Amino acid sequence: MVTSARPEALNKDQEALEQRLARLSLTIEKAPVGIAHVSPGGQWLMVNQQLCKFLGYSPAELMKKTFQDLTYPPDLAEDLAQVDRLLRNEISGYSMEKRYVRKDGKLVWALLTVSLIRNSEGSPEYFISVVQDINLRKRMEADLERSQMRLQLLRVLPGVGFWELNLDSGKCNWSSETYDLMEQDPGMEPSLNSFIAMVHPGDRKRVEKALATAVKGQRQYDVTFRIVTPQKKTKQIISRGYVFYNLGNPVLTGVAWEKK
Repeated sequence: MVTSARPEALNKDQEALEQRLARLSLTIEKAPVGIAHVSPGGQWLMVNQQLCKFLGYSPAELMKKTFQDLTYPPDLAEDLAQVDRLLRNEISGYSMEKRYVRKDGKLVWALLTVSLIRNSEGSPEYFISVVQDINLRKRMEADLERSQMRLQLLRVLPGVGFWELNLDSGKCNWSSETYDLMEQDPGMEPSLNSFIAMVHPGDRKRVEKALATAVKGQRQYDVTFRIVTPQKKTKQIISRGYVFYNLGNPVLTGVAWEKK
């Protein structure tokens, strides 16, 4: 004789299952890290509250895009290579640090961890992506790196002028020694354009090339050039620097001194 389960027991099991599903859904939605399901082609299928906040999009806006759309272009090739290895079943998952472009255009650093879910036939169904905000750590690393570089240069070159150039905005920060070196009024707000205008016309292309080379990947800036002061005096300057990333934004930090 076959005994069927009582309706009361079935109802309790169904209620318990629904409660577990509700808790799981709430856990994903309220998690302190970004969580998403992504199609094999890169389309966002499910996104949680933290991921939307991190990238600056609403869920509806985000799910109209792909992860390729929001990945900072220099970081995309590595990400796609790992995705390809995952799809070919060479690895079970991967983690990498990468930059995303927010809706407002700002760059943000994330630690991305990805695994792949396959269906019963073994075909790729969707990726599970966990996106952790690491902007604070990246900023602290950049600050430490800049401080170490400055200390090393100070040991060798006491009395030099420090400067920083935000490569996205073109804004500069100068130490008082740099103002003295350039013979500029301390009230002047330096920028990339105003600095280039100070460079002797015969040296401008070389300085611009050195800046472009640093930005494109070399990360080091080392150039000797002439400036023309407001008093029409020509001085020869040596300047060295390095590219750092502050919250995903490239910043060129360096020193300068007069060549005697």
